[in-house]
Amino acid sequence: MDMGSLYLEVEDFPKAELFYKQALAIQEKIVGDPDYLVSLHNLGVLFYEMGAYSKAEPYLLQALEAKQSSKSEEADLSDANDLRNLGILYRAVENYGRAESFFSRALKIQEKLLGRHNPIYAETLMDLASNYMQSGDVMKAAETMVKYREANSAPSSTDPTK
Repeated sequence: MDMGSLYLEVEDFPKAELFYKQALAIQEKIVGDPDYLVSLHNLGVLFYEMGAYSKAEPYLLQALEAKQSSKSEEADLSDANDLRNLGILYRAVENYGRAESFFSRALKIQEKLLGRHNPIYAETLMDLASNYMQSGDVMKAAETMVKYREANSAPSSTDPTK
């Protein structure tokens, strides 16, 4: 565990920010350093945890965009996690349309890689249902909760055809 993450864990946010920014400054100088994306993501998570959503957004978006532009292959589960985190961020600032878009993108990746009967997929469905409830769309929330229950009713499988 790096120092920034250690300080984040004990909620010493100023020290966590200091170490994350120091790491980012070093990694920016090293072309192609894979930890650069991790540091961007870590700063986004830190600011989210602090409730500084407007500071979190650019770091999380930049990390996602940089990761996607550096890959030639299809999206993976870490992309889905990043998309889900952005959905949670946008829900927190009541930008429900944008949150829905990110949750939906995450779900497409998770469904393809994990199938519909997987706890990770189900968690993102729950996030989407919560987003609909908070936005006042009770019907979509109810429909999504049915999908959530279905995702939790079958054994977990990594085979997307099940």
